[in-house]
Amino acid sequence: VDPFGKVRKMIENMITRLMEEANADAQHEGFCDTELGKSKVTRTKLSEEIDGLQAAVEDGKATITLLTEETATLTGEVAELVKAMAEASEMREEEKAANAKTIKDAKAAKAAVQAAISVLQDFYKKASTATALMQAQRAQPEDRQWGLKKDVKMGSEEWKSLANPGSEGVDTGHKEGMQTFGDVYQGAQDEAGGVLALLEVVESDFGTLEADTSVSEVEAQKTYETFMAE
Repeated sequence: VDPFGKVRKMIENMITRLMEEANADAQHEGFCDTELGKSKVTRTKLSEEIDGLQAAVEDGKATITLLTEETATLTGEVAELVKAMAEASEMREEEKAANAKTIKDAKAAKAAVQAAISVLQDFYKKASTATALMQAQRAQPEDRQWGLKKDVKMGSEEWKSLANPGSEGVDTGHKEGMQTFGDVYQGAQDEAGGVLALLEVVESDFGTLEADTSVSEVEAQKTYETFMAE
């Protein structure tokens, strides 16, 4: 019997086991190297993604800052616009009220002038044909005797009136178309033409004022509406 056979067998078994373990370690190391390589790739990719996300975050922060500034600016502009619109509305109401009063006053004044013209025209028309109480140049003193009128027919109403002063008698006084007192008054016809012409100019001026104010009111309203729409 070989005394070293058992020892040699044990050595061979040990070598075999060590080789198997070495092979297993090599395989494990390969696996680890592979996984490590994969991890490096993943880590690199994730790092790049993180860098990209950080850049996006910075861009977002810059955008937020810019939008905040723009919002503040727009808020100020909106406040100014609201103020301007309020002032424009207030001015429009005041202008509208002033125009309405001007138009009303112009209409009233025009109507008053028209009434004055009508009165004066009627007055001068009637004055041109009116009679006076007594015309000294043309009338002759009435023939009287003993303070009594002559040529009064006895028994007439005038006779009865003279006979009974206290009773109601006939009215032998003024009749329409008769002379009454002094010269026939026809009014200051020359001056009348100037006065009437002046009143007609004033009437025209009030009419022009009314028309111009109405046009101005329409234009002002259009301008206001355009401003509010913008």
